[in-house]
Amino acid sequence: MRGTAPLLVTVLGAVFLRELPPLHVIAGIVLISIGIISIAFARRETHPPAAAWWAFANAAIIAVYTLVDGTGARTSGNALSYVLWLTFTEGVVYLTLLGRHRGRRAIGYVRNQWRRGLLGGFCSVAAYAIVLWAMTRAPVAAVAALRETSVIFAALIGALWLKEGFGFARLAGAATVVLGVATLKL
Repeated sequence: MRGTAPLLVTVLGAVFLRELPPLHVIAGIVLISIGIISIAFARRETHPPAAAWWAFANAAIIAVYTLVDGTGARTSGNALSYVLWLTFTEGVVYLTLLGRHRGRRAIGYVRNQWRRGLLGGFCSVAAYAIVLWAMTRAPVAAVAALRETSVIFAALIGALWLKEGFGFARLAGAATVVLGVATLKL
């Protein structure tokens, strides 16, 4: 899922945004995607075909919202304002649905956990605002690929804290991602 989304953003961005990145940027995106996919399959477990199709469908959704939000941030002229309005609107809808379906239990939970919710919400909004700001300065596809490099940190967390091991396959995948990032900057 995370490896194919940047490839889809590149293709869809060329079609809908008329944004064709330079050849070295495309090469970097491809290297990042290959590295991420190889990290995902490092454990050599067989995945059912349905899982691959669902992952690809999710990658398509990620690609579409990435293009929509990148365009929205560019059009608005202010990435922070765009992400704040987006989050506020989504939050109102979500809280309305939550209150409607969960009632008093949801209200009690929000009342008890509001500090944690605000902290998590602030971190989420800040992180996404940085991504959208970057999309106003660079090709959307390149930013989308860089955003997915967080899987390297997930692999490190898995290896160090969850004792999953890193192994040669994950190391090769991580090195390919780093090579892709360097290629973007050529």
